[in-house]
Amino acid sequence: MSKELTSAESMGSIVKRDESSMDWATPKQVLEQVNLIQEIMKLVMKEGEHYGVIPGFKSKKPSLLKPGAEKLILTFKLVPVLEMEEKDVWHPTIKGHKEYVSNVKLYTRSGLYLGCGIGSCSTMENKYRFQKAEVEVTDLPVPNQYWGLRGKDPEGALNLLGGKGFLPHKLDDGRWVIAVVQKDKVENTSPADDYNTCRKISKKRGLIDAVLTVTGASDIFTQDIEDIAENLTKQTIVRDAPVTPAPTQKNTLVEDKEIPISMEQEYGDVELLSPPDDKVWITDLQNKLINKLCDEGRMSVVDFRAYIEKQYALLSTKDLTTEQASAVIKYLLSLKPKKDEEKK
Repeated sequence: MSKELTSAESMGSIVKRDESSMDWATPKQVLEQVNLIQEIMKLVMKEGEHYGVIPGFKSKKPSLLKPGAEKLILTFKLVPVLEMEEKDVWHPTIKGHKEYVSNVKLYTRSGLYLGCGIGSCSTMENKYRFQKAEVEVTDLPVPNQYWGLRGKDPEGALNLLGGKGFLPHKLDDGRWVIAVVQKDKVENTSPADDYNTCRKISKKRGLIDAVLTVTGASDIFTQDIEDIAENLTKQTIVRDAPVTPAPTQKNTLVEDKEIPISMEQEYGDVELLSPPDDKVWITDLQNKLINKLCDEGRMSVVDFRAYIEKQYALLSTKDLTTEQASAVIKYLLSLKPKKDEEKK
């Protein structure tokens, strides 16, 4: 275990708080400070760079990001002093996991102590503990309903993507599409690769907490939502869902199976069809993906029907559960499209 002091460590004795010089702030002064922060937010800060609202969370308050916290430090002429503690973290098989705890104190330029913030980061957090799972990206966009449902019903939201083994994936152009996990995540055997990153994240979290506390901006901003969003990787199967079928038209691949008419209905307000025996039938998105993969030539319609009859004793995809449909999709993805075979 070790400790270190950084940033303005040389301030020494002048960082002692002078209680006699502290006066109570008047309501007018408090209001002026709030107005100042709001003006800085409006005129100086940019959404997505200094602050941002993370989709899928109930809180409508924007999350203060590190560049935004630095702007408020500049505005109020604050001086941060960082104390960081390093702790060893136990793991049953892998040595070297660490946790970094940051205590960030804020002072005026004359050395008056104003307050502090706490932040921590560990290599045992999901995004550092595990290596990223191997996924195959589809071109199906993530339904809009997923983001609103994710916070209050993670299982139902996941089922909109196709169930266990499916997750949202952000493309380089900013679009979110559905991806299929080809290989489950595995433990990272080299925690030391993330030491520097964890130190910086710990410092960032402590700095943001300190700025929110000292400036009284917690009613304007929230904190760490972006970190929560990155760590949301829960993958389970929904067991109950509302029975609300949408307007439909005939599917060209599967007889008697219906899919939404419009793209808006398909991606903007997807509903799950839940049978009475507590199983969850194939979703419209799963059915569409199966159709697409068969259209690519991975399997003919005749071979596909023979496959599900042999595997599940079923004659139509409408009788598949979401779990069975997920397995079918993964199998189809393992087959090469006909056009790729033709190139050879």
